[in-house]
Amino acid sequence: FSHLFMDEISDKINQIISRIKDIHAEKKKEITISNIAGCLRASYYRATMGKEVSEKMIMGSENHAFFQRHLKEEMAKDGYTCYDEYELKYGKVRGRADMVCEGDDDGIVFEFKFTSVPYKNNPFYPFWYRQLQYYVAIAEKNGERKWVGVLIASAFDLSSWLVDVVNVEDPDAVLDMANERYEQLARAFEFNNPPLPEKGKWCDLCTFRNYCFNQKLV
Repeated sequence: FSHLFMDEISDKINQIISRIKDIHAEKKKEITISNIAGCLRASYYRATMGKEVSEKMIMGSENHAFFQRHLKEEMAKDGYTCYDEYELKYGKVRGRADMVCEGDDDGIVFEFKFTSVPYKNNPFYPFWYRQLQYYVAIAEKNGERKWVGVLIASAFDLSSWLVDVVNVEDPDAVLDMANERYEQLARAFEFNNPPLPEKGKWCDLCTFRNYCFNQKLV
């Protein structure tokens, strides 16, 4: 009896994992702020081909959770109520900000990045900034209080960091740009055709550069 029961449990869990696998496959093509803020072509490849998990990505996730927990505690001392992984949505454009903190009259949207280059000359800095612009624009459209964004880019060991404050003066213009990029990526998925490359210094560090430019890694 016990053996049969264990087989039933095993079969059930395998069925559940299979369903989760299907959900994961669908989620990879879900269009969020994080993948329209960066290079659309890279986002397309990430969804259709996947990406290997590196040691630095694991370190970043661990630091992210630690930093998030303690920042929330410190912000609470100044009277802010903070929410982790807070969903911001306006029309089709949606995403989860790392943290949203609400004060009496103002609000702050936080985005955390852990990197070996925590400076504005990081090739991916423009993507981080744009991602936060989208979050702040949505918060401005959805709420009555004044919102700003705070980008925190930190070294993995917290030995150095960058703090950048993002203001959005024209939320409608920012969201128009976000909607256009959303539609570009949606069309790419629909027609199975990657968007045009967005060339920049980030290309040298892109996981998909060999696919993108159809050349071997140097």
